[in-house]
Amino acid sequence: MEIGLSTACFYPDALTEEALPRINTLGASMAEVFLETYSEYSVTFAKELKRGIGDTGIRVHSIHT
Repeated sequence: MEIGLSTACFYPDALTEEALPRINTLGASMAEVFLETYSEYSVTFAKELKRGIGDTGIRVHSIHT
């Protein structure tokens, strides 16, 4: 079994891009990215999320738009 968390779980204490490293520290291997605002629907933001994942090994299983 794999455990996954949504970035929405960290709202309003962490921005979407800050939530992925937090998910990693909690030991989850999968994440759902919950987009919250229009500015998050861009290639630039997607690249920022990818940098946030870095070498953590987290897999984004779904995106909630």
